[in-house]
Amino acid sequence: MVSARSMVVGMGIAVFAASLAASTLQARAQAPERLGKINFPTSCSPAVQAQFERAVALQHSFWFGEAIKAFNAVATADPSCGIAHWGAAVAWLGNPLAGPPVPRGITEGSAAVARATAAGAKTQREQDYIAAIATFYADADKVDHKMRAVAYEKAMEALA
Repeated sequence: MVSARSMVVGMGIAVFAASLAASTLQARAQAPERLGKINFPTSCSPAVQAQFERAVALQHSFWFGEAIKAFNAVATADPSCGIAHWGAAVAWLGNPLAGPPVPRGITEGSAAVARATAAGAKTQREQDYIAAIATFYADADKVDHKMRAVAYEKAMEALA
């Protein structure tokens, strides 16, 4: 039979463990992002530059969903920032090591390329980045993933 003292000790341990877990989760939720430093100059409004670089950092940290949200927020804040839509299109590719993008990624990425093209790019560099990602999404319903990925790779190599 379990003694009252054993029950109290057991409950105390359970309460302590629960409070420790809650404080750990709270600390993690409030911890600052550790994304690294990005230097990616754009022709977008200076007011969105830091947001844009954070979005690029999210992308490179494999936080694709958050990167898409961040790039879209930049585009909303500066509708003439075509390179923000480029960023969303790249993020819709997802993890290249995990295989081709899911069908929604192709649809959304293609739409992001169209928005990037419509918004325009003020510099040759930005035009080239948008054109490069456009090669990946072009004819996605007719050309297989590998051929489109190679075309994108070659377009990016030409920018180097």
